[in-house]
Amino acid sequence: MHQLERFWAVENSGVIPKSEVSMSVENKEALAMMEQSVKLEDDHYQIALPWRQRPTFLPFNRFMVERRLQALN
Repeated sequence: MHQLERFWAVENSGVIPKSEVSMSVENKEALAMMEQSVKLEDDHYQIALPWRQRPTFLPFNRFMVERRLQALN
């Protein structure tokens, strides 16, 4: 995790002054998810994708799909 923080610090060096850095709620949630999911496996770090919901949410959208299908005809 320390290496990842160092990488971000180097990548953002001089781009954004530290006094102006402010994270949104979504960014804080994504960062927390990544920090909780970091694991070292076979000498490589792995993290979860922050925009993925657990469990995956798939809305029932049959009505919308049928309307799109009709529009193609």
